[in-house]
Amino acid sequence: MTPVQNRALLRRPVGIATVVAVVALVSVVTPTFTLGWAPVLHWKCVSIREVSTQTIWAPLSLANSPYGGSVFVNATTPSGPFGSATPGLHVGGGELNGSVWGGLWQVIANVTELENRLVWGPGSNARCTAPFGVTLLTAGPPQVYTGEIFNWIGGPLFGPNSTTDYSEPTSYNLSASINDSSLYFSNGFHTPNAPTVSTCGQPARQVTVQSLQFTVWIPYSLDGRNYTAPFTMPSDQTFDYLFPGNFGTWQVDNLSAAGGPGGGWAFSFSPCPP
Repeated sequence: MTPVQNRALLRRPVGIATVVAVVALVSVVTPTFTLGWAPVLHWKCVSIREVSTQTIWAPLSLANSPYGGSVFVNATTPSGPFGSATPGLHVGGGELNGSVWGGLWQVIANVTELENRLVWGPGSNARCTAPFGVTLLTAGPPQVYTGEIFNWIGGPLFGPNSTTDYSEPTSYNLSASINDSSLYFSNGFHTPNAPTVSTCGQPARQVTVQSLQFTVWIPYSLDGRNYTAPFTMPSDQTFDYLFPGNFGTWQVDNLSAAGGPGGGWAFSFSPCPP
């Protein structure tokens, strides 16, 4: 056998071993990028810095009463959204003739910046779904507010005799204290996206609406700019609306429609034609 043939035979096992090693490496690393679980190296979403911490009020439920009619809401939030030590929460109440009802819970809102990192060892691939993470923890001692909101003197007319929820404010401050402001929400009328309710020439109508979630937005500042981070909490809400007979027509913005913020209905009213 010539020296050239000897060298070829020596290289062949080395080449085969290299291919086997590459195939093995690819087989153990591929799940890291393609599957939900990986045996050697997996993705983990980690918090890299705290951006904001504030004591603030979180709406558990908001309810717009139709002009001329009424609303009553029962809302239950399970344990979990406000920390493992907080049991399920329940609020309920109602308003009349265009007023807005709110049930709010005082929380400590934390916003942290998130980053995807590769971690050695087996585990689930849990990548970040957003650049920032939010936690809402019950402020102690627990405090809850239920009742009419947007009822301050000189403020927007969203009390009795308000015919529309258009331009409804997106936050509420219970007092002049900075700690008495609320997280942002979307409870106003934007565009009709559900069938109108009309009682012109007809008797009164009662409508029940169900919603399973509620989204709030946490304000924070970063590098001199203002942002908001969304937080969607499970909230089993039942709204009972009463519309008086032969009274008018209400356009409806169903806030629980797909892509909406959750909650009940918002209204824009028109009287019956003469």
